[in-house]
Amino acid sequence: SRDVELDLFTDSAGTPNLTSPANGALNVAVDVELVWDPSSQEQTYLVEVDDDAGFGSPEFSTTTSATSVTVPVGVLTTNTSYFWRVTSSNECGGNVSPARQFTTVAAPGDCGMGSVPVVYFQDNMEGGEGSWTHSADVGTDTWVLDSSDANSPTMSWHGDDIPTTSDQRLVSPAVAVPPGVSALTLQFWTRFDLEERSGGGCWDAGLLEYSTDGGSNWTQVDDSMLDTLPYTGTVQASANPISGLQGWCNVQPWIESVVDLGGLEGETLNFRFRLGTDASVSAGPWHIDDVVVQSCEVEAGTLPFHHGFEEEDEP
Repeated sequence: SRDVELDLFTDSAGTPNLTSPANGALNVAVDVELVWDPSSQEQTYLVEVDDDAGFGSPEFSTTTSATSVTVPVGVLTTNTSYFWRVTSSNECGGNVSPARQFTTVAAPGDCGMGSVPVVYFQDNMEGGEGSWTHSADVGTDTWVLDSSDANSPTMSWHGDDIPTTSDQRLVSPAVAVPPGVSALTLQFWTRFDLEERSGGGCWDAGLLEYSTDGGSNWTQVDDSMLDTLPYTGTVQASANPISGLQGWCNVQPWIESVVDLGGLEGETLNFRFRLGTDASVSAGPWHIDDVVVQSCEVEAGTLPFHHGFEEEDEP
């Protein structure tokens, strides 16, 4: 004898009722959990997510017997509107739920829905040094623009972590930012291998500074301004010229750093990537690439009502 499980269906599976996220939901995580109520006589569900309401080429599609599924990280992009639906089925047939829409959360540096980036400075380093300058206040200046990094076949700046005391500076061209702009950020791609301190903090490190007076005075970008990639810790090598300051060290693969420049609207800004080393162990270089300064402004035609109140006539 053998036990046999029998599924008996007298009709097609019922239409799924989608419950979460709510239709039109905003700021939804990219690893969103999609939830629906059980359908009558269901056997399996086909779950689809697409940025097209016609579901012509879904970004995510899976079949399950559960009533929820979580979209894996890396499938959906931030700050994007998506549609989702669930199709129930059994041996007799199935039904498709009405589609729902949600918008994923804006990542640091993204311009929100209805706004577009306005770029004040952009350099992918492919055009050479341009107006960038570099020097060493102490020791050797190792900043160089090249394409020798196997992980970045295009041009990028890099400064070397050397086994001698140095204070090396890479300075951007001046960037004029109009007053009254919104969501002002500096964004750049970076990777580094700088000597960390086994007990915490850094022996050698990089940090970022800005100037509003043409380079006469410099202010360090602090952790409160770093939307991504906070500093690793304090530089604790007494021989390092930047000892006592917060900096980046350890090993970091390529990552986009986003710096909140709120409060610096209307200024002409220079940025300084500063590399400090002590007189001992060397490590790898610090790479800087694809530097952008931008704000986010409301896209033309998205305001439902506007009046400057400059005319005498009443609305």
